[in-house]
Amino acid sequence: MLIGPQSVLAAILHGLGVNVLIKTAIVGLVAPIAIRMLLEQKAEKQRLLWATLVMAVGGSLGFQVFLWLPLGFVGLVPGFVAFWVIVSCTLDHYFDVHYEESYAYTGQIVGISVLLWLIVGVAIYFLSGHAGAPR
Repeated sequence: MLIGPQSVLAAILHGLGVNVLIKTAIVGLVAPIAIRMLLEQKAEKQRLLWATLVMAVGGSLGFQVFLWLPLGFVGLVPGFVAFWVIVSCTLDHYFDVHYEESYAYTGQIVGISVLLWLIVGVAIYFLSGHAGAPR
């Protein structure tokens, strides 16, 4: 069997383990677009820039730290939690988003970013030839 649970988990782990600079760039693109679409108020450029910087660098590093630890697949859960908390606190601090609305906004940014990390990471994994024929 060429595609089994073990190979799927390995592809997901490699996909989410993409370079932290690529993660930062993806969040740096997703966050300002999502903020401008989700917030009804006009976001100031300076606030938007600082919030994007905090989410991109802090969120990506918060996620990546748990992947650097030898926890394997278990390290994804605290990584997601760290990324979620950083994005949620940043939205609250810079844009005064209420707690009830924060889940929807944070979910949009985190969900789209993680999905793009996975797509880019799996594409890099398969294009680099690591997922070749079984040994």
